[in-house]
Amino acid sequence: MKTRIRAAFLCSLLLLSSLGQATDQMSDLRIVEFNNVSFGQEFDVEVFAGDRSLYLSGRSDAADTEILVQQIKDPTGKVIYSAAINGDNVSVSGNVSKDALSNVGDFALLLPANPHADSQLKPGVYEVQVISNAGTGAIRDLRAVFKQHVDTAQAVDINIMVLDRTASTRNRSMSAAFKSNLLNEVNRLLNPHQMRVGSFSIVEANEEVRTQFSAIQEENIPALCQRLSQQFGGGRALNIGLVETISSSEVQGIAGVSPGLPATVMHPSYRNSCVLMSERAYSTNVAAHAANLVHEMSHLMAIPHTTEESGQQHDSFSDTLECALARFDGRSNLGMAGRAGDKAVDDFECGRDGGADNYMFYSGVEAFMPFHMSAQQATVLKNHPLFYPVVGAQMSASWYNPQQSGHGLSVEVLNDGRAIIYWYTFDQSGAPYWIVGTGTVDGQSIATDAISVNGGFFPPAFDASKVQRVQWGKLFLDADPNDCNLATLRWESSSFGNGSLPMARLSNLAGNSCQP
Repeated sequence: MKTRIRAAFLCSLLLLSSLGQATDQMSDLRIVEFNNVSFGQEFDVEVFAGDRSLYLSGRSDAADTEILVQQIKDPTGKVIYSAAINGDNVSVSGNVSKDALSNVGDFALLLPANPHADSQLKPGVYEVQVISNAGTGAIRDLRAVFKQHVDTAQAVDINIMVLDRTASTRNRSMSAAFKSNLLNEVNRLLNPHQMRVGSFSIVEANEEVRTQFSAIQEENIPALCQRLSQQFGGGRALNIGLVETISSSEVQGIAGVSPGLPATVMHPSYRNSCVLMSERAYSTNVAAHAANLVHEMSHLMAIPHTTEESGQQHDSFSDTLECALARFDGRSNLGMAGRAGDKAVDDFECGRDGGADNYMFYSGVEAFMPFHMSAQQATVLKNHPLFYPVVGAQMSASWYNPQQSGHGLSVEVLNDGRAIIYWYTFDQSGAPYWIVGTGTVDGQSIATDAISVNGGFFPPAFDASKVQRVQWGKLFLDADPNDCNLATLRWESSSFGNGSLPMARLSNLAGNSCQP
């Protein structure tokens, strides 16, 4: 018998204090919290028209409780995911995930996490059942996060804590050069898909935390994740621990770890809420560190390996290459001899035509860099609530008001989150007048401090000393959330007053995802 659960809807504004985020970064989310739901009990999750993705998460009281999402039914009553326990194994059916949606201490699921029709979100009521090995205790902090805007440019905020005990290595990881190079390399993977890093911080752990977690064992990862949540907050950001080494009971020298597929984020009580990277794995190779970061971040956001070492398990994306054991095992490639009959495939046996240059290949060796991301993989990242909509490269264009043709804007959005607005207009006497605003991208708006520029002469009579730059006021450009070809220009000026004007796209740059 199914018990119906009343969900308590909380608007994003009410959750800001616990999530530690600004309002503009939450406006694309609808968040529902559930009360009085127990393990083993079916509960309803209602999807509204306009919801594009669903992220569902919760936790148990005990940190060692094994949790499994057992069944998901879509609004038509179709079972789109089912997991059955057979001894020590779990068999999965349905097209939502090839892997069991399970974890220890907490759980999460993301829809859609692949391009299959069953995984796509439909308006109506989904029925979900989650079980645990502890019986029928309460599911704590159970919440559904719905995302409305996934087709616009997106950004993710990243916090890194450096835990290396060696001072010279720690100083290198804390240097401005490392931070800048790492940011650029991460953006190199994200930028082709209209994604980028938003805020980016690197902090140094204190000696006590370094001593406790620098050489970390797998069973201690949840404790470090919670320490990172204490440092950075359990809000809308990816928290990363840059440690010396990562080990499990079976494997030494692990390059990186996500404690879930997907992992649990956006609540301070969740345990599996961060990713770890080993500094020793790639040392001074910043590009490899960046690929490792995006790889583990993508696991946290529900993206599996394209091919597993067995050569018999592959992802559900149609635009990534598979390295099948039957085809690639034993193949020699790039001067490296294959190992036939070992029932495994490696990067060199697979090669580029087997997907070894995809950033989610199970291992990833430097010989196949630069790695790339497929369009379908990028779509799943944009579905995840850690990514938030921003004014992306598509706002870089010329803009004008069709009823006032003759003056207008040129806008440049830069990779680091800054933006420049040039307004070619006229002053009160009718003379040509330039206003230049420099500022930042903030949610769906560009906010700038503006100056006016005049006093120069046409070359060769130009004299830089004659140019006057005068504080003018502020310029804002607000993107239309429903049409990327429309925006609103706003201004605040002590000499020209305050006002606003609707704007339309005049130009469309090559490679722009917005089509007029």
